[in-house]
Amino acid sequence: MKKVSLIFTLIFIAGVGFYSCEKTSLIEETVNEPLNQEPLFVEPSEEIINGELFIDGVSQKEVITDFDLENATVIDGRLAFDNHEAMMKGIDRLAEYNTESVIAWGEKIGFTSLFAELTRIEERPVSEMQAELDKGDMLNDHFHITKDGELELTQQTVLLSRMFNTQGLVQVGNFVGSFTEGLNVWVEAENTEKLITALKNRHIPESDKDFYYTDKSAFEPNKNWVESTTCPKYTTWIGPNRQYKNPTQNRRIDVRNSYHELIIPTSGTTGFRREYFYAIETTSRKASWNKYKTDHYLNIDVLTSNISQRLTENEHDNNTKYGFIIQYTFQDPIGLTSPEPFLVDVNPGVHGQSWNPGTSASHRGMRGRYGRLDCN
Repeated sequence: MKKVSLIFTLIFIAGVGFYSCEKTSLIEETVNEPLNQEPLFVEPSEEIINGELFIDGVSQKEVITDFDLENATVIDGRLAFDNHEAMMKGIDRLAEYNTESVIAWGEKIGFTSLFAELTRIEERPVSEMQAELDKGDMLNDHFHITKDGELELTQQTVLLSRMFNTQGLVQVGNFVGSFTEGLNVWVEAENTEKLITALKNRHIPESDKDFYYTDKSAFEPNKNWVESTTCPKYTTWIGPNRQYKNPTQNRRIDVRNSYHELIIPTSGTTGFRREYFYAIETTSRKASWNKYKTDHYLNIDVLTSNISQRLTENEHDNNTKYGFIIQYTFQDPIGLTSPEPFLVDVNPGVHGQSWNPGTSASHRGMRGRYGRLDCN
């Protein structure tokens, strides 16, 4: 998957509720969408061709592509990147492959990610899911079961869950850390157990110099997150996972938007490097619980405070359960020296205007319906 510029688009439709100040609604798109997207929205269908299942014209055959991450190894059960650049390249690379390939890669190198556990446990009957979570050291901190019996990540996006181990840790250089919305904390590798204890207790001692952190607000007992759901967004924000349905409700798409501020210690020093990106990830479903492979269409259109023009990009991910699009918006190679950029606005796009898709997401079988977001 290539890097992408950001923004998800808003979709107007009657009958869809509001989440805090976010507005999302659905409409049936009956006009042509951008050329990189599906030109003709076919009727949802399933058929067997030469013994192989096709859904909406897309093969459901398991395809495994062998790959490796450069400058990355496994240390004490966690993925360890040589440096900051290696981790950023690793995120891009992990976005390129389907579920089967990512699982096979982890098994090959002896690495169990949060994504691998998500894939394994969600195949269990609902009655067994909680027992599986209870077996893990910290799985209950990273997953929850919805009222509809779906297993969902609690603290991470699907993309980043592919590089975090089951304790929510990753290593960069000699630093081991964890980061998500409201949390960015690191220790030197020899203090990893102290970090695990702090994460379990949801408490980082103020006077302990072994911790390097820029944010621990996720540990506040009564944190009000309403303020983080509107633009501008000044730090990491992981939006709600929203599900949209096609007109006959036999195809669905989960859409999650997020804005990421990665603040990572520089190897050998106590300095930090910053990286900012916007992302959308999608999940295709035949029913609320049934994920399947199809083609995903994603668009980003955002404005950040460090540049004057909008950042736009399109992505078309084929034959996969998950679609990803990433747009990098700012990099501080020196570390915390320049003004902190922030997400100013997300363009929802305009229905029917192929030259202005905004920030939006859909997949084959949705018959032209797109999930869009207006954070203002």
